[in-house]
Amino acid sequence: MLLLSLILIRTVKKENRLRQKEIEHQQLLDYMESLERINDNMQKFRHDYQNILLTMKGYINHNDLPGLQTYFNERIVKVEEQTLRSNYLYNQLDKLELIELKGLIATKILIADEYNIEMNIEVPELIQKIEIDVIDLTRVIGILLDNAIEASIEVEHPKLNLALIKKSDHSVLIILENLVRKELLDINRVFERNYSTKSNHRGTGLATVREILANHPNVTMNTRIERSFFIHELSIYPLEYVHPSVQNDQYLIMTDFKKGGRGGVLS
Repeated sequence: MLLLSLILIRTVKKENRLRQKEIEHQQLLDYMESLERINDNMQKFRHDYQNILLTMKGYINHNDLPGLQTYFNERIVKVEEQTLRSNYLYNQLDKLELIELKGLIATKILIADEYNIEMNIEVPELIQKIEIDVIDLTRVIGILLDNAIEASIEVEHPKLNLALIKKSDHSVLIILENLVRKELLDINRVFERNYSTKSNHRGTGLATVREILANHPNVTMNTRIERSFFIHELSIYPLEYVHPSVQNDQYLIMTDFKKGGRGGVLS
């Protein structure tokens, strides 16, 4: 019996290692695909650069400043700003050295771009390690980003912000916020299984997030609505620094407690 238990444990561990390798490989492929798309767009911009300059020269030669301003704003800025912005977002990801998480976020950038969702990413300092199982971390962030993108599609001027901040106590703070229609969201029920703001849709995402994080006492989650932004803040602490109070107060749900002002935490 003991021998069978040891064999079973060894088999499960082997399957988990293989699963993690598969996830790492897929996330790397996704990240490389994202970089290739950005590279293609940048090459296209460089290819068009000469034609752009020649056209601008024509306006200058005819002393047509209003025409030059219109051409610049309508044909250059609007057409190419998304390529330049996407390039900036991927440069932010250079500071994130967890390839699995980097690949996941890169994929979500592409999806947000397809839906014309304005997305901002901030990674101020190099992040090499986050004290949580990488599979659980990518599952949680994947669910939160999917929910944010889905909710953003329903908003007239969608905006999605993501920040990964390394703190002085070696913890990592992950902030995700997106504009929502507050009248459709019951903040006190968002973690309930089967709760959804859409009809004929069984919501399980945030309930799954809570179940995953229940296995990680070094992680706290603060969820709230603030100035029309639905905000999630994940604080991930080094295991040796976890205080019992953190373990006992792992989740905090807050309602819209501020009026007026500029926007969410990252806005």
